[in-house]
Amino acid sequence: MKNNQPPNQDELRCCRDDLLVILTEAQTVAPDAKELATLQAAFAVIESLIVEIDPRIDPRASGTHPVVKKSAA
Repeated sequence: MKNNQPPNQDELRCCRDDLLVILTEAQTVAPDAKELATLQAAFAVIESLIVEIDPRIDPRASGTHPVVKKSAA
């Protein structure tokens, strides 16, 4: 985000992808289900904010979405 301009779609996708990496890694080291649920809830809030900024970004388009993977199992 430069000069008080809203982030563009590529910046938002990059941000979301970085968060996906963090959440995926956290799933392997989270000591308990409560902590993992907290991380997933935080991710969902951030993801919804990204979609609110730019609705063209579909957060579940990727088959690697960790929340989708968990619920599909």
